[in-house]
Amino acid sequence: MKTNGINPMIRKLLLTMGLGLLVVSAVLWPAVRVDRLNDHFAKVEVNDSKDSVLALMGAPWKDEKCGDYLGGQPAGCVVDFIYAHPYAPYAPQYWVIDFDSQQRVINKVHLVSP
Repeated sequence: MKTNGINPMIRKLLLTMGLGLLVVSAVLWPAVRVDRLNDHFAKVEVNDSKDSVLALMGAPWKDEKCGDYLGGQPAGCVVDFIYAHPYAPYAPQYWVIDFDSQQRVINKVHLVSP
């Protein structure tokens, strides 16, 4: 007997495969993102322009006045770019780049909480 729609066995298989792909993506995407952040962060140098940092790192998670989000600030800091782990604050890992009034990098720090 022929039924309308997809065979229930195939439907169950497709649903299981879709859920499996979703779980794998949820695990792999953060690992790829963190690896990319580490690689690009290593290329940021003191005195780089804000535009060059944006081109290299992409848009930050937070673009704040120095010290507003994480506290503390180096002398001369005007703006923090904060890049966060995809699962922050549950995976507390942040890449912070500080800029002076000339929009130049004056400091960078990778924060990881134990």
